Amino acid sequence: MNSNEKIKECLVQYLIQLSGTGIDQGEILYWETEMGTIRTFLNRISHNGFTHDAEIYVSSICGKRMGRAQTTDLSNYGIQRVVQQATYQARHATPFHSFPVLPGPFRDYSLTKKIFYDSTRQVSSSEKIKMIQKMIDQSNENNLKCSAKMMTGWGKIGVINTSGTLMVTEFTEASLSLILTGEKTISAYSSGSSENIETLNTDQIIEEAIRNANRQRLPPVDPVGLKGKEFYFDLILEPYAVAEWMETVASIGSNGLCFEEGESFVSGKLNQRLLGENITLYDDGTDARGFVAPFDFEGVPKTRQTLFEHGVAKSVCYDTLLGEKYGKKSTGHALPPFERSYGAIPRHLVMKGGRSTLEEMIASSEEPTLYITRFHYTNIVNPKEGILTGMTKDGTFLIQNGKCVGPVSNLRYLESIPVALNRVTHLGESRLVHDSVGYGGLYPESSFVPPLKIKKVRFIGNSLNLAD
Repeated sequence: MNSNEKIKECLVQYLIQLSGTGIDQGEILYWETEMGTIRTFLNRISHNGFTHDAEIYVSSICGKRMGRAQTTDLSNYGIQRVVQQATYQARHATPFHSFPVLPGPFRDYSLTKKIFYDSTRQVSSSEKIKMIQKMIDQSNENNLKCSAKMMTGWGKIGVINTSGTLMVTEFTEASLSLILTGEKTISAYSSGSSENIETLNTDQIIEEAIRNANRQRLPPVDPVGLKGKEFYFDLILEPYAVAEWMETVASIGSNGLCFEEGESFVSGKLNQRLLGENITLYDDGTDARGFVAPFDFEGVPKTRQTLFEHGVAKSVCYDTLLGEKYGKKSTGHALPPFERSYGAIPRHLVMKGGRSTLEEMIASSEEPTLYITRFHYTNIVNPKEGILTGMTKDGTFLIQNGKCVGPVSNLRYLESIPVALNRVTHLGESRLVHDSVGYGGLYPESSFVPPLKIKKVRFIGNSLNLAD
């Protein structure tokens, strides 16, 4: 019996215990992860850690009442206790106006992409250290300091419920992110990810960061010139920056909870053009170009869902509870139980790209233009208008007359991103971006987005002189 079959057998036994408490409906989520992480700081290995966690989340439904509980104690006593806790809460919780039938039955799924690799799960720390040391040597050769994080991990997710759903998947991940620093203002970023560590191209990742760092050896320039006032720049955004914008915008704009409560810039505007005609965005957890997730955290199979087509808002995301409340079907976007209060959020974005290269975008920039590698501390200012703020980070340059003039200090923007996406003039070839904000974690989610050029984005200051 393989490990997936063992988990299925355990889930069936857990559900039998839960059903024996006299509930009307029940759901159990099993989530196990194993991660090994190596970190370097200024060309020295500073951390080599390993974690292994396994939890179950139990949801009990009695009539219109629901209770939830979770535990890391997977002994017989631990399972009995968490089942009793969830059932007790269900019998004493405030009732919903109605309650949905849990989704299912779902039992089979097919993937066009392999998502579990023994090579990734079994890679040793010594092998990873060799990869890290090679990058340290390359950064030393270029008079740079490397601060990096390499993570390899394995995960298993299983969902069972009283509607007949029983879904289990197993996946791996190898990811690398690094920042190169040097004299003066040099700070350059690069990252990459793959299910298979054997295809994780560490040479390409370090070379990209070195190229970015070498651009910053030019004398720094001050592009602002308007102290204490707002100012506008055309932007060239690398996919890291685009992913952070699109993921944040989708988390409010395409979130069914925000939409129904009138807190989304899409609320009341379905089938209207809100973005530029050259912007098409969809969510697809089965797209082989990204990290694949065959089902959501309720066991609902993933499918392709168009969010914006040629700028027109086409749909938003729901889980089962949201769908029942607002008369919609689940779109397969349920979050883990402890995150469901945030609504239903797309986590596998794909944005259609174009044929422009970054070199062509730079060459087309006669007016002062900012080249931005990525953003930092992106926050939502006004969800109804899609206004975000944040800082540039790890590689911001001034482009003028088709050439890179030099690096600039980090700048703070304040802009309605949906409005700005009506001013996109160039789109490049899309590429994979995983964990754009760099918080880590282990779940098969990603964005597949292009670099782009956009006109007249609003800035309100820089790291040395923020506007009043």
